[in-house]
This record gives sequence, C-alpha cells and structure tokens, in this order.
Amino acid sequence: MKKLVYILLCVCVLAACEDGEVSTNYVVTPYVQFVDKGHQMPEPDVRAYGYYGDTTQWRVASYDDALIGLLTSRSDETVTKLPDFTADPDAEGKLTLGPFTRYEFMVLMCQTNPEAVDDVKMYAWRNAATVEDLPQLSVHVTFKPWRTTRYKSEGKWLYVNEMPPAEPEGPDPEP
Repeated sequence: MKKLVYILLCVCVLAACEDGEVSTNYVVTPYVQFVDKGHQMPEPDVRAYGYYGDTTQWRVASYDDALIGLLTSRSDETVTKLPDFTADPDAEGKLTLGPFTRYEFMVLMCQTNPEAVDDVKMYAWRNAATVEDLPQLSVHVTFKPWRTTRYKSEGKWLYVNEMPPAEPEGPDPEP
C-alpha cells in the first residue's frame, strides 16, 4: 500500500513539474460583406496559412504570393518562407490551422477565387499567440471588397485589396 501511495505521489509531482507546453489550434471563420453595413455572408473561396514568426519579420509581398502562402523577409527581400500549416474550409466553412506549439505565430487568409467577387484580389494577415489552457482559439475575418482603399487595418487584421474599386463619384455640382 505504501508503495502505491509513493508511486501516485511521484506521478503527481511529475505532472506538476511538467514544462507547461502549450498547443493551440487557430480556427478562422471567413465572411465577405459586399456593401458597407451590409450582411456578412460565409466566404467559401478562401485558404488559410499559418507560420511561426511575426509581422515585424515577415510580410506578404503580393496577392500572388498570398495565394500560394509565400512570405518575404522584411530585412532581406531574397529570403522567403512557406507556411508551417495550411487549411481549406471544412464542411462548416471553418479553417483550422495548427496545432501551434510556440507562443507567437502569424496567420494569412487569402481569397482564392477573385472572379467570384468582381475580380477583387484580397488577403488579410495578423499576428497571433498561443494561450495556455486554450486548445482552440476561434476568430473570424471579414473581407470587404467595396472598400476603396488598398490597405485597411481592422481589429488585429491587416486587409489588402490589390485592386480596390474607384471612389464613388459625388453628385454633379450645380451650374
């Protein structure tokens, strides 16, 4: 009996001394909004990429690079990085990247069918972090092709629209 108690005590001590390694799956639900203040609809034509690293070290150089998940070093344009994780939408339209086991990582979302949204080429990216005792982190991203700016920061996402629509023309001035 004493031997069993001793073994159980050792197991408990070892469990308490564990390294505390974190592991987080990053789940993204993508949407598209076609008009300002319009309804958000599920966006089925999207792909997700996950990377160890952060946006201070890496950038997305173009839509074509985003489409294949290629990052470019901010310090040396000749250095590129391919994704550590890739995801396509599941039956519910969600994309799951991971499990990430290092604290800091980067996520890139890219619309894969620009013809479906008036030839708009959009992608979004952000930094993210694993959270201890949180095995799944769920977020959403909303593509807004109606925006007339090339870059837009919203929440923690940086959205890029390589071919934004022209600014709407105001009413004609009266003679």
